Amino acid sequence: MHALLKETQNKTLLSQSAKTLSTYQSQNAKWYLTLLDSIEGDLIQTSLKQLTDKAIVANPFYEPSILNAAVEHLSNGEVQYLALSKQQGDEEALKFFMPVTLRRIGISRTQVLQSWTHQYAPLGMPLIDEENHNDTLTAFINCIHDAKHDKATAITIEYLAKEGEFINALYNSTELSNELLLANSMSRAGLIPPKNQDYINTHFSGKRKLRLNKAKREIEKLGKLSFNSFSDKQKTQQPLETFLKIEASGWKGHKKTAFKSSQADTAFCTKAVTEMVEKGQCTIHTLDLNNETIASLICFNSKGYFYPWKIAFNEAYAKFSVGNLLVTHATTQIANNKNFVGLDSLAADYNQTALRFWPDEKQFFTMVIGLGENATKTVLQISSELNRIKGLKIKVKKLLNK
Repeated sequence: MHALLKETQNKTLLSQSAKTLSTYQSQNAKWYLTLLDSIEGDLIQTSLKQLTDKAIVANPFYEPSILNAAVEHLSNGEVQYLALSKQQGDEEALKFFMPVTLRRIGISRTQVLQSWTHQYAPLGMPLIDEENHNDTLTAFINCIHDAKHDKATAITIEYLAKEGEFINALYNSTELSNELLLANSMSRAGLIPPKNQDYINTHFSGKRKLRLNKAKREIEKLGKLSFNSFSDKQKTQQPLETFLKIEASGWKGHKKTAFKSSQADTAFCTKAVTEMVEKGQCTIHTLDLNNETIASLICFNSKGYFYPWKIAFNEAYAKFSVGNLLVTHATTQIANNKNFVGLDSLAADYNQTALRFWPDEKQFFTMVIGLGENATKTVLQISSELNRIKGLKIKVKKLLNK
């Protein structure tokens, strides 16, 4: 049962604390599509946690544990929250949720409400209640069709996986047929359960297995080698501090992209990992030489999906392929997990290194949904600009890599 947002002085809590974009009257309920300025407060936090537990598809970065940490340390106060609630009598339940931010797109500087993602969270799938989810999708489609915003002319949802009921329901709906397009396609590394849970023999060639075994034998000449996994609240603090130290000592530290390069980033990482460990949704995998960590991988999990979030290794041991050894070991453990459904690498578009470990590619799009009277023209313009921007980035990347 969802936490119910009680009516106060004839106004629901959501509609009282947010801007209503549209409403929809179904046979037995009234639905509110609203834009919240804040999700502070025990009642909304409880409702959001319960929606997270019952979501059709997991998105750990929109779960309160990580989202609250990201908003506190990374958002600069720019985040709002698109919420769909169902009201029956004097009770209201949260059925859809997605953080958004007001952004300008391309040369035209068109303003959109964009799903809030950032460099540490490239996944934009909204949280949608699995209970009677077809009713929720129908209500969302009707609300979006009629929605208006005083500044934004569209809603864009980044990093939306190709498969799934949400993208199919919206893309194939007659109500949004002229108001919705998919743009900015990308592919990134992923993994589905391998045959007989045998990850290495399913995906590694004989030559590759020989190379990894040789690297392991070479480094074992230096001392005792061990793989370890930490997921207990009392045992993850030191591995996390070690991860941050190793990451800062390498090329990420030199390029100022390591978590320790920024106090805000360090605080976000620490809080996100701590909170996810508390929920049993984070494991820190390490490769140790003579009881000293030389490679470390932070992995999140939610509803059977695993997300290898960040990896760091001591570059003094780079020639021994310690990062490869750790990723292979951790992925083998994940593939052997009885609850394993899939893995999303969170890697960049066509990242070849990631594809070598996780070759089951996942397709993603940016969904563009027009708002207001000129919705059809708007989605064409925004989709064109997004595709153009992506094309320019690809050209620049090729030039830099020459």
